Amino acid sequence: LRLFPPGATEDAAREVAAMAAARAGGVPAPPVLATGEHDGRPAVLVGWLPGEMAASVMLAAPDRTTEIAAALGRGLATLHAVAAPPAVAARGDWVAWAGDEPALVARLRDLAPHANTLLHLDYHPRNVLVAVDPGADGGGVRVTGVVDWENAHAGDPRADLARTCSILRFAALDPSLPPGAPAMLAQAEHALLAAYEVAAGPLGDLAPFHAWAAAAMVRDLAPKVGRPGVWLGPADLDAIRARLASAKRLAGIEDG
Repeated sequence: LRLFPPGATEDAAREVAAMAAARAGGVPAPPVLATGEHDGRPAVLVGWLPGEMAASVMLAAPDRTTEIAAALGRGLATLHAVAAPPAVAARGDWVAWAGDEPALVARLRDLAPHANTLLHLDYHPRNVLVAVDPGADGGGVRVTGVVDWENAHAGDPRADLARTCSILRFAALDPSLPPGAPAMLAQAEHALLAAYEVAAGPLGDLAPFHAWAAAAMVRDLAPKVGRPGVWLGPADLDAIRARLASAKRLAGIEDG
């Protein structure tokens, strides 16, 4: 059961529409069982999905990281074959997540001015459920659920891919993860992109989209540095800023 803030009727309708469109396109998004309102707060009841969180499976079986990440890549390619429904397409511009980056924003709008693919924009191993056949070699993993559709937008698929990569790279900074986690996450990123490209075709130039994803993450995370219970520190934010600068250089983007 998901309760939205008071008056967030459009947000609830957008998530319902995104999940319905995804399911119609073969993506195992949660089925919507009921919608309603409680004390002025929109409510959406969705069905439970089978499988285990992909992140948990990778941590428990690191030797299957490539296989699991490849399944996630194929799943994202399936999602990107779905057109955004009108309720999602009417949402604000995903490019604006970059914040105060006028040159980057201008480049992205030149690259993908009218893309209408359904984007998840929070697609990562904690939001994807998988089922694993322990006895299978390759192809023994299937995606059984894609959850948390709050960020759904219409746009260029490369933005979704870059956002996923950015989240994986950020997760590698988490000091609570085991020592081998950063290498495992880098392996997962490579396998996800490779499997996506096999399923959906060449990716093209991702550098401007990697820059966008890093800029969006800096904007989102900067206010959280130093908050109680948050492991994110100034050095971690500097690492993300360095990725932003590197991606902008690779894309040939120079600030005024």
